Amino acid sequence: MGRIVLFWLGLPPDPTIPYRQWLGFKDMIAGWILGAVILISVVILMFYWRSARRLKISNDRPLELFQPYRPLLWLWLSGIPIMLIGILFCYYYTDYFGASVIVIGYGIVAGLWAGLLTFMLSYTLLTLPVLGITPAKFKYRPLWLVYRHRGRRVLSSSN
Repeated sequence: MGRIVLFWLGLPPDPTIPYRQWLGFKDMIAGWILGAVILISVVILMFYWRSARRLKISNDRPLELFQPYRPLLWLWLSGIPIMLIGILFCYYYTDYFGASVIVIGYGIVAGLWAGLLTFMLSYTLLTLPVLGITPAKFKYRPLWLVYRHRGRRVLSSSN
């Protein structure tokens, strides 16, 4: 699993580290990355779902229609795996192999990879219409999908 998730870490940073031990370390870090990505994505989806359901649009204040969609701010939680995986990578590397080589750069890259995966997975799941996480009143629906047969008439009459 480490070869797939951490594909850029082919060889150990220190040539004295046995390759089999390096593969075991990569598998462990890949497990941490996948666990953090799944856990934080579920947390983001739960918070997003709750705040999207609470959001109301009232007819009294027309400017509310043009406010930013605040439930998407929960996607900032995808920064948690960046810090978590970066710290875990550096800690376990020094625990397994000793502090012979500075690996902060490797930890930062692994953390950024985990954060990017979390953001992409969460955003993809938020926008999937099958799951129904985003309420229908906030979904973008093009006219040609809403008015399938009448779409051309609606578009031509608006000009």
